[in-house]
Amino acid sequence: MKAYVKALSIMQIAFIAGLTIFALIIMFLIKTGAINRGSSAGPAIRDLPDYFLYITLGLVAAIIIASAAVFKAQVTRASGLNNPADRLVAYRSAFIRRIFIPELSAILSIIITMLSQDLKYLSLVGLVLLAFLAWFPTADKVMTALSITESDFDH
Repeated sequence: MKAYVKALSIMQIAFIAGLTIFALIIMFLIKTGAINRGSSAGPAIRDLPDYFLYITLGLVAAIIIASAAVFKAQVTRASGLNNPADRLVAYRSAFIRRIFIPELSAILSIIITMLSQDLKYLSLVGLVLLAFLAWFPTADKVMTALSITESDFDH
């Protein structure tokens, strides 16, 4: 079980690191002026209306909530499987899906930040990162969700 949770943790850390590094690079490029707003090769989005931030915030929050709900449904289905090993495979699949969809919304937020050069949109990435940290895998979470124990793997 420790190796399984370690693999999930490494996957989670990779998602978090990738988003963080991408966001920091874009923030650095904007702050240093490397992405020039006035150039012909510059951003396609100029001045977004203020309400666009609230719309995208609502969408990102809805995606996080929906992702968690889909994960819960998939884990409930997985806990009904007879073989504990099959339960772990199904859990890993649900875990990846739970991370993947919000990751896409965070990447889209970073791209909007890059195109509009409005750093407020990076707060949406922070929201996704907070969800990822809350979802960080532990052996207790996995065993409780799947109704398994360490003794299920002793044979």
